Amino acid sequence: KRQIHKWSRKIHKWMGLVLCLQMLAWFLSGVVMTTFPIDLVRGSVNAAEKVTTTLPMDRQLLNINELMATNALKNVTTIRLTPVHDSWVYDVRTQDGNQKYDAYSGLSYAGISQGQAQQIAVADFVGDGEFESISAVSTIPTEDGGGQMNGWVVQFNDTWSTRIYIEQATGRIVKRRNTVWRIYDVFWMLHIMDYEERSDTNNPLLISFAVAGT
Repeated sequence: KRQIHKWSRKIHKWMGLVLCLQMLAWFLSGVVMTTFPIDLVRGSVNAAEKVTTTLPMDRQLLNINELMATNALKNVTTIRLTPVHDSWVYDVRTQDGNQKYDAYSGLSYAGISQGQAQQIAVADFVGDGEFESISAVSTIPTEDGGGQMNGWVVQFNDTWSTRIYIEQATGRIVKRRNTVWRIYDVFWMLHIMDYEERSDTNNPLLISFAVAGT
């Protein structure tokens, strides 16, 4: 019985220490996350103001009926006209999938080029640095939010080392990331105790520690 009591005290002591360390992590992470302005974390402080895109009056769009006839489109559910960089594209959705076509020529639209991605990022960035590099990506790193994306990441040499992720198919800015985001992300991970995906705020480990701490 004495041996059992001895081990139970040790286990209880170590469990209490681990719980105290996690409570300290909750406190410190809460302090850090409330210290950084959320706009700085998201990188929006270095983003240019959005400008409303309007159709140019000097060019004639291809008629939708002509688009469908030229490309032999069938089982069309929706056709949406969308701006992509400095042009316009018909986003055609059918029962078999979706395809994009140049709104002026009717030709299949493959997406933006690397040069255009760089132009989009440079036009969006209003921070204190300049363009540094551009790299093709198919997967966004976990520390930058994770996810699949075919496109490019554009790096700037500003104070916060801003990175802008741009999707190749649409020219859309998918994510803005920086050094502050990564610091914030580490403390967010510690706060919710999700050490892999960093997104599950209802994981069993967190719930167990929360219950143990009450």
